[in-house]
Amino acid sequence: MPLHSVVITNPSGVLLLSRYWGGGAASWSTEGSQARAQWERSLWAAAAPWPTAAGQPKSPDSGMGVVDEFAMVWRQIGELVVFVAGDDEYDELILESEVFPLVEALLREHCGGKLVESTLLHYDTYGKVVLTFEEMLRQGHLLYTNVETVLRMSK
Repeated sequence: MPLHSVVITNPSGVLLLSRYWGGGAASWSTEGSQARAQWERSLWAAAAPWPTAAGQPKSPDSGMGVVDEFAMVWRQIGELVVFVAGDDEYDELILESEVFPLVEALLREHCGGKLVESTLLHYDTYGKVVLTFEEMLRQGHLLYTNVETVLRMSK
């Protein structure tokens, strides 16, 4: 099975970008956006605890787990929280060692190293990030792991 998804939120859990390639995402067209929203809430819940008030302990900056039978790795990078999920050959080890560094490097390249919500949501940056995510995969499988190759393919 392919890589399932890359989901980017802010530290408050507001969805900023999501890309889905396979697994349960294929059936979401018939189930509607409710199933997708439930998946995103499940990711956020799996990464808990998140501080909700001053004085509460800060949550860890990274983690991994299983959500609906999909391996999931998440990390806070700058002011963005990035979730990467997959199954079968895309287990926690592959997500952490191969997929996540590529996603992070592409975000840093397009956001100019300033990984904040406003930079990601800039009209020019957002489109480039989505395009490069699509270029690094073919039918949900990681095709390129070199940042320069993915950037060249997306031009």
